[in-house]
Amino acid sequence: LDLNAMKLVETLLSAIVHSGAILCMMAYALPHFTACNTGDYYTFGTAAYTWLIITMNYRVAFLTTTWNWLSVFALVLSFAMYALFLGVYCYVRWTVPVFSFWMFHVPGYMFSTLVFWIGCFVAPALALVIDVFKAYVLLEFFPDRRDLILENAFKSQLREDEDKPPRSLMVPCFAAMAMPPSAAAEAWATTSESSFVFDHPEGPPRQISSLRAAHPTAGDTSLADAVSPCRNRRPRSATRTRSGVSRRSGGSSPSVASASGGGLTPAMEHAGARASATSEDLEVAMRPRAENKPSGGAFSQQALTSWQFVLTWHKAFAGAALVGLVMLTLGLSTAATSRSVKQLALQYDGQDTGSDIAVRGLKMIAPSNFGCPVDTAGKTSACMAVFVVEHDMKPPIAVDFVVDPFFQNYPSYLRSFSAAELRGEVPPRNGGEMGRCTEKSTKTDINGSRIFPCGLQAASLFNDTFALTDISTGAPMEFDRSSIAWPSDMERLSNPSGYPDRPRDMSWLYERFPDIVPEANGTRTQAFASWLRPAASPKVQKPYGVLREPLRAGQALRLDIYANFPVSTLGSRKLLVFTSSGSLLEEAPDNGLSCFLFVAGVVCWMAAVALVLMRACCGRYSGELHRRRPPAILTSCCFRAPRADRVTTPVSGEGDFAG
Repeated sequence: LDLNAMKLVETLLSAIVHSGAILCMMAYALPHFTACNTGDYYTFGTAAYTWLIITMNYRVAFLTTTWNWLSVFALVLSFAMYALFLGVYCYVRWTVPVFSFWMFHVPGYMFSTLVFWIGCFVAPALALVIDVFKAYVLLEFFPDRRDLILENAFKSQLREDEDKPPRSLMVPCFAAMAMPPSAAAEAWATTSESSFVFDHPEGPPRQISSLRAAHPTAGDTSLADAVSPCRNRRPRSATRTRSGVSRRSGGSSPSVASASGGGLTPAMEHAGARASATSEDLEVAMRPRAENKPSGGAFSQQALTSWQFVLTWHKAFAGAALVGLVMLTLGLSTAATSRSVKQLALQYDGQDTGSDIAVRGLKMIAPSNFGCPVDTAGKTSACMAVFVVEHDMKPPIAVDFVVDPFFQNYPSYLRSFSAAELRGEVPPRNGGEMGRCTEKSTKTDINGSRIFPCGLQAASLFNDTFALTDISTGAPMEFDRSSIAWPSDMERLSNPSGYPDRPRDMSWLYERFPDIVPEANGTRTQAFASWLRPAASPKVQKPYGVLREPLRAGQALRLDIYANFPVSTLGSRKLLVFTSSGSLLEEAPDNGLSCFLFVAGVVCWMAAVALVLMRACCGRYSGELHRRRPPAILTSCCFRAPRADRVTTPVSGEGDFAG
């Protein structure tokens, strides 16, 4: 049976292993998404869900034994419907709250991230190697009846193409049922397009007459014939043979033959045959037909042109070796490109959690024990750090701030915003989308003025600022903050009509965050739009700006920090990170994607070698239960059956397999 305890356990274990492979790919790919400014909750979540969709469709394909055009069409339709869903959901300006405001243009940014395409290959490829290895082990040591039938049918399939009859001579199931058992078996054996079609893999279906106790009404279709036919169904014409003459016309009419007395000329015989055929065709066409009987077409009779996959050690080895080769290539390429990426980081607030060092890629000069904590919310702490750069860094240099941990991915935080206000609308104070801002402190300030826009996302805007100066020249090094947010997000953000004079009694963004939000921009501020897109992990890393000047090894820099964002009560830390770009795979130094790909490639190659050893040591004869004679050096590895005792496993009949 297909559903039993062992099959359920096997499926659950496969699902756990597949989930672990996808989870590892997600964990190691997240820093790459973050470096490309696509590590938000919605983009990374969509990428992970896409990998799951691809792996699920692969799993369906792997479990499918018999393939035809319908199987391929179903898989293509699955991907097409998912693409249609992404197109409709993410590229239409929905104003309904049920559709997420932040899913707009997510697929485009997801597709522009190279590591996403690596995951599209790695996730199903790892699942493929795992499934193939498991399937081959079960096939080699625990073959079931289906496996042996497929193997024997595959061997019998290797015959000359000219021995196959034309498709038009295929005998459908209902025609074979009307034949005697011996004639049906012969017709089935000579006309079957595939020797292992799984509608009847062991030969023709059993005849009613061969049953020991047949029901009196077995084979009676009178009830189906009595049902009124479909109104939209057109009557069929008479069935014709290849010569174009009805199958019921067997030559000249008896009446014509008797009238002629046997003295017809060839021309008269030909004319009589045509007249007889025409009359027979008319008789068949006018005869009432049972409209409820199934069609004799290939689809109705399950006789579509099909192809079946039979797993062999050659295919299993080739799949594992090829996937391993691609994994190793990707791992080495990722490691090589990440070497050109240089990074320096400075932690200026919070305690060191141990996952990152407080200083990386730079040498502190003063002060040696640097820190810039914010004691009271709303009070700015000004600090200065002097350090020396240890690596040459080519522009453009991405400058990011890190708050770790800060849970932007909590459901309560994700829901706490008003999409209508972000679009420039002013909804009523109570009800509607204002109900999403459940915290009173995010809707009204201490003076009773209405906070615009409301919600935790807008109220928790990161408002630390930085200034960088080259000590040798005294010239400031400006941070370019003009393109740190998605252009699609900036298109959707808008200020209300009459801003900032109307409506009255409003607490605007520029009043609460004067160092970050200019009055003229309001909600259309790059830093605000970037912060509103929630991070996928508790480690929030957002772009602060871009440094367009190079940094040289040994260059002394002064960093002025104006800290306003308190983290002492959160138990978090804050860092400023400089990362050189220019590589397709921007990788943080603590990321292990290249190592993961390399280890996965080695494991695939180990699986390929194990498959070859199993075949050489404990290989089984195709279609049989007995094993092949192993090499002399491996005779102690597995059971060795004498070649003289080799018995072909029966694939027909109803007896159990002999050992």
